Amino acid sequence: MRHPLWGRVQEIYGEDPFLSGWLTEAYVTGLQGDHPRYIKANAGCKTLAAHSGPENIPSSRFSFDAKVSERDMRLTYLPHWAACINAGSMNIMCSYNSFNGIPACGNKRLMQEIARGELGFKGYFISDWEAIRFIYTGHKYTKSLMEAVVLAANSGVDLELPGKDPAYKLLYDAVVNGLVRSFFISFPFVIN
Repeated sequence: MRHPLWGRVQEIYGEDPFLSGWLTEAYVTGLQGDHPRYIKANAGCKTLAAHSGPENIPSSRFSFDAKVSERDMRLTYLPHWAACINAGSMNIMCSYNSFNGIPACGNKRLMQEIARGELGFKGYFISDWEAIRFIYTGHKYTKSLMEAVVLAANSGVDLELPGKDPAYKLLYDAVVNGLVRSFFISFPFVIN
């Protein structure tokens, strides 16, 4: 968090990347436990990566675009994500806002290149509540809801946290029409 007037500040510890990472690691480890076969709970970290912003002033957090330099991303926003992943978190939630012009739940660089590639995340991505729909309605980044679904699925969003009208209900048609390349992930942490 960068500003105390942004909404939902109480949900995160944003003062210090090292402290946030330390608390994140302890939280994930405490929830999931250390049993080699069974987990106590599925820990998830939210919301990737430079989340939040104004609470509807001057723009909505459903369409806010966080402009983040590469240096700021590496020094401020990614350390606690590395801690979350290193602790073995099984899921990460992508955020409502855009990240340098691309909606977070459609941002392949954040999810695939950085989280999976650089940081070694092996779990699943879930959208924030209706965040896939907001790619189309809030950010106006795509021309249709189907395009938003295709963008999210191809960028790495495995599950949708839907509202009353799930966007991922269009996923079947997207797969049948060859618009989604590879959707289903393997879970290397599941022991048969």
